[in-house]
Amino acid sequence: MSMTVCMNIFDDNEARRIAEDMAAKYGGDALAHVKARTERAIEIGDDLAQAIWRKVMTVASELIH
Repeated sequence: MSMTVCMNIFDDNEARRIAEDMAAKYGGDALAHVKARTERAIEIGDDLAQAIWRKVMTVASELIH
């Protein structure tokens, strides 16, 4: 399955749900946790996970700020 198809399946509602869960669990530290997951995806070369966590970061930033 290509990354484009996977990202279409992973929609904005899913990113919002994950961001809300992270904010509820970690509060103000949620952004640090999302950033760490994004960095880990970069380290291991997982382009799909990287794209997903970047999308979650965008939504989490909006929720927390």
